[in-house]
Amino acid sequence: MSRRIREDFDNLCSFFKEYSLIFAFKEPSFIKQLSACHKKYYSYLVLVIELKDAVKNSGYAPYISENQYDYILESCSDVGQALFLVVHGCYKGAKLLLRSSIENFIKAVCLDEEPNIIRKKSVYEVFDIAKISSTFSGSRKTLFDIIHTEYVELCKDVHTADLAHMEHITALGSFPHFDNDGAENLKCHILRLLPAYITLLSLKYNQRFHKIFYTNQEVVKESILTEYKKEVHNLNIE
Repeated sequence: MSRRIREDFDNLCSFFKEYSLIFAFKEPSFIKQLSACHKKYYSYLVLVIELKDAVKNSGYAPYISENQYDYILESCSDVGQALFLVVHGCYKGAKLLLRSSIENFIKAVCLDEEPNIIRKKSVYEVFDIAKISSTFSGSRKTLFDIIHTEYVELCKDVHTADLAHMEHITALGSFPHFDNDGAENLKCHILRLLPAYITLLSLKYNQRFHKIFYTNQEVVKESILTEYKKEVHNLNIE
């Protein structure tokens, strides 16, 4: 039996040595899907990096605590790792990371108002706190609804309620692979989720947004939800 295990391990090593993603980039639909996701992720990444200037900086109201920024960074990291898995065809794993991104994001933006939110073990408790916070009050309630809806949809893959949310991957040799429906589904989640993140951060940290270097600000503005652009630019005052 040990010889069989050793032989299989040798095959595994050979598999990794020869592993290549080049086939995926021969799929026109995949390139289109990846490009759409990259546009939103790049906007989010640029905004997150720019927000670092507001960390513990009393010149901004509100400023960002180090703890908050750690959660924002982790949320961004989760999205990046999800995209990495998408390229390999690991769609269920990518969705699990998007769920983690949502939890980290919600904790980040509500931490200043409710410090105990990071101690909550239940994500639904986290959402209950966020729902009544000033961060998601007024016009921003729609942003809460978008993020919450995405979380609920992503949870279906965790609980594998039906065959539509199962992948049945039984061997590493199944990767990499490309499934148009799986990639399209991930793209739709990312394209709904990241603009909500970017819009909320641009509203909550509006002072910092207006001081972002103009070329970076243009990148961020590309992904702000249209219905909030006037509010972000303080043009909604009658």
